[in-house]
Amino acid sequence: MKNIVLTLLALLVFCYITDAQSNYNQELEKAAKEVSRKILTSGKKSVAVLDFENSNTQISELGKWLASVFTTHLENSCNNEFVVKNRT
Repeated sequence: MKNIVLTLLALLVFCYITDAQSNYNQELEKAAKEVSRKILTSGKKSVAVLDFENSNTQISELGKWLASVFTTHLENSCNNEFVVKNRT
């Protein structure tokens, strides 16, 4: 019985984490589309995405991941009308 409860708890945690990651991804995609629209209306031909910093102005693994995912969404939303440069 204890194993069943632990298994169900682990499954619920996994589902919650997966849903949270999906929400992050959707919000990053939405933000990238908005930024892309603003870049296009500004007439810019290229843009660079830097790694995100935390509140201590340090770059964390999460900041690198967010920048990577955001860059991908930005590239997908630009319709080749501007270039997204990698600043690593």
